[in-house]
Amino acid sequence: MIENNYIHIILEFGNIRDFKEQELALVGYVLTELKVPTIINFGAGHSIQEDVISRIELERLLSKFKNVILVVPSKDNDVSSKILSSRMTERYSDREQEEMQDSNRTNEHFIRCGYNERIATIVLETEGKDAQECANEILRLLHIGPKCQRTPIDIEKS
Repeated sequence: MIENNYIHIILEFGNIRDFKEQELALVGYVLTELKVPTIINFGAGHSIQEDVISRIELERLLSKFKNVILVVPSKDNDVSSKILSSRMTERYSDREQEEMQDSNRTNEHFIRCGYNERIATIVLETEGKDAQECANEILRLLHIGPKCQRTPIDIEKS
Protein backbone atom coordinates (compact mmCIF):
# COMPACT_ATOMS: atom_id res chain seq x y z
CA MET A 1 0.00 0.00 0.00
CA ILE A 2 1.32 3.45 -0.87
CA GLU A 3 0.32 6.25 1.46
CA ASN A 4 1.86 9.73 1.55
CA ASN A 5 4.78 8.55 -0.62
CA TYR A 6 5.69 5.79 1.81
CA ILE A 7 5.44 2.16 0.90
CA HIS A 8 3.77 0.02 3.53
CA ILE A 9 4.22 -3.70 3.17
CA ILE A 10 1.90 -5.90 5.16
CA LEU A 11 2.80 -9.57 5.41
CA GLU A 12 1.43 -12.28 7.63
CA PHE A 13 3.82 -14.83 9.07
CA GLY A 14 3.22 -18.10 10.84
CA ASN A 15 6.64 -18.14 12.50
CA ILE A 16 9.99 -16.34 12.61
CA ARG A 17 11.47 -18.59 9.90
CA ASP A 18 8.71 -17.58 7.47
CA PHE A 19 9.29 -13.96 8.45
CA LYS A 20 13.05 -14.10 7.83
CA GLU A 21 12.57 -15.79 4.43
CA GLN A 22 10.08 -13.12 3.35
CA GLU A 23 12.28 -10.40 4.81
CA LEU A 24 15.30 -11.54 2.78
CA ALA A 25 13.18 -11.69 -0.37
CA LEU A 26 11.94 -8.15 0.27
CA VAL A 27 15.45 -6.83 0.99
CA GLY A 28 16.68 -8.57 -2.17
CA TYR A 29 13.94 -6.97 -4.23
CA VAL A 30 14.68 -3.50 -2.88
CA LEU A 31 18.43 -3.83 -3.43
CA THR A 32 18.17 -5.20 -6.97
CA GLU A 33 15.67 -2.54 -8.08
CA LEU A 34 17.74 0.49 -7.01
CA LYS A 35 18.53 2.79 -9.93
CA VAL A 36 20.07 5.78 -8.11
CA PRO A 37 22.24 6.16 -5.00
CA THR A 38 19.93 5.67 -2.06
CA ILE A 39 19.99 5.61 1.71
CA ILE A 40 18.29 2.55 3.16
CA ASN A 41 17.76 2.20 6.88
CA PHE A 42 17.74 -1.52 7.59
CA GLY A 43 17.35 -1.18 11.31
CA ALA A 44 19.31 -3.80 13.19
CA GLY A 45 17.44 -6.96 12.32
CA HIS A 46 16.91 -6.91 8.56
CA SER A 47 20.58 -7.50 7.93
CA ILE A 48 20.82 -10.30 10.51
CA GLN A 49 20.34 -13.64 8.79
CA GLU A 50 20.92 -16.66 11.02
CA ASP A 51 20.62 -19.17 8.19
CA VAL A 52 24.02 -19.55 6.47
CA ILE A 53 22.60 -19.61 2.94
CA SER A 54 20.47 -16.53 3.62
CA ARG A 55 23.48 -14.75 5.11
CA ILE A 56 25.59 -15.54 2.04
CA GLU A 57 22.79 -14.27 -0.21
CA LEU A 58 22.52 -11.03 1.74
CA GLU A 59 26.28 -10.56 1.58
CA ARG A 60 26.15 -11.16 -2.19
CA LEU A 61 23.36 -8.59 -2.60
CA LEU A 62 25.22 -5.98 -0.57
CA SER A 63 28.62 -6.64 -2.17
CA LYS A 64 27.67 -4.60 -5.23
CA PHE A 65 27.48 -1.46 -3.11
CA LYS A 66 30.57 0.64 -2.51
CA ASN A 67 29.29 1.97 0.83
CA VAL A 68 27.44 0.00 3.48
CA ILE A 69 27.48 2.07 6.65
CA LEU A 70 26.89 0.50 10.04
CA VAL A 71 25.76 3.10 12.57
CA VAL A 72 26.42 2.03 16.17
CA PRO A 73 26.41 3.84 19.50
CA SER A 74 29.98 2.64 20.15
CA LYS A 75 32.49 0.16 18.78
CA ASP A 76 32.63 -1.18 22.34
CA ASN A 77 29.82 -3.75 22.49
CA ASP A 78 29.31 -3.30 26.23
CA VAL A 79 28.88 0.45 25.83
CA SER A 80 26.50 -0.03 22.87
CA SER A 81 24.46 -2.49 24.88
CA LYS A 82 24.10 -0.04 27.78
CA ILE A 83 23.19 2.86 25.50
CA LEU A 84 20.56 0.86 23.58
CA SER A 85 19.08 -0.52 26.78
CA SER A 86 18.79 3.01 28.15
CA ARG A 87 17.15 4.22 24.92
CA MET A 88 14.66 1.36 25.03
CA THR A 89 13.75 2.21 28.62
CA GLU A 90 13.26 5.90 27.75
CA ARG A 91 11.26 5.32 24.56
CA TYR A 92 9.12 2.42 25.65
CA SER A 93 8.54 2.96 29.35
CA ASP A 94 4.95 1.77 28.93
CA ARG A 95 6.00 -1.75 27.91
CA GLU A 96 5.87 -4.71 30.24
CA GLN A 97 9.15 -5.63 31.95
CA GLU A 98 9.29 -9.01 30.19
CA GLU A 99 8.81 -7.38 26.79
CA MET A 100 11.63 -4.92 27.55
CA GLN A 101 13.92 -7.78 28.57
CA ASP A 102 13.11 -9.60 25.32
CA SER A 103 13.89 -6.46 23.31
CA ASN A 104 17.17 -5.99 25.17
CA ARG A 105 18.14 -9.63 24.55
CA THR A 106 17.40 -9.18 20.85
CA ASN A 107 19.48 -5.99 20.72
CA GLU A 108 22.27 -7.76 22.58
CA HIS A 109 22.28 -10.47 19.92
CA PHE A 110 22.34 -7.89 17.12
CA ILE A 111 25.25 -6.10 18.79
CA ARG A 112 27.37 -9.19 19.43
CA CYS A 113 26.68 -11.55 16.50
CA GLY A 114 29.11 -9.73 14.18
CA TYR A 115 27.01 -10.06 11.01
CA ASN A 116 26.51 -6.33 10.55
CA GLU A 117 30.21 -5.64 11.03
CA ARG A 118 31.00 -8.22 8.36
CA ILE A 119 28.87 -6.54 5.70
CA ALA A 120 29.74 -2.95 6.60
CA THR A 121 32.34 -1.05 4.63
CA ILE A 122 32.21 1.82 7.14
CA VAL A 123 31.37 1.84 10.86
CA LEU A 124 30.14 5.10 12.37
CA GLU A 125 30.03 5.60 16.13
CA THR A 126 27.31 7.98 17.32
CA GLU A 127 28.16 8.22 21.02
CA GLY A 128 28.46 11.86 22.04
CA LYS A 129 27.37 13.17 18.61
CA ASP A 130 24.12 14.81 17.58
CA ALA A 131 22.33 14.03 14.32
CA GLN A 132 24.06 16.83 12.38
CA GLU A 133 27.50 15.72 13.53
CA CYS A 134 26.70 12.16 12.44
CA ALA A 135 25.48 13.39 9.04
CA ASN A 136 28.65 15.46 8.59
CA GLU A 137 30.78 12.47 9.55
CA ILE A 138 29.01 10.29 6.95
CA LEU A 139 29.60 12.95 4.29
CA ARG A 140 33.28 13.12 5.29
CA LEU A 141 33.63 9.32 5.21
CA LEU A 142 32.04 9.25 1.75
CA HIS A 143 34.49 11.97 0.64
CA ILE A 144 31.64 14.40 0.05
CA GLY A 145 32.83 16.63 2.89
CA PRO A 146 31.15 18.09 5.98
CA LYS A 147 30.89 21.55 4.39
CA CYS A 148 28.86 20.21 1.48
CA GLN A 149 25.76 22.35 0.90
CA ARG A 150 23.94 19.80 -1.28
CA THR A 151 20.87 18.11 0.09
CA PRO A 152 20.49 14.30 0.16
CA ILE A 153 18.17 14.60 -2.87
CA ASP A 154 20.88 16.48 -4.79
CA ILE A 155 23.39 13.80 -3.84
CA GLU A 156 21.08 11.06 -5.13
CA LYS A 157 20.73 12.83 -8.48
CA SER A 158 24.46 13.27 -9.03
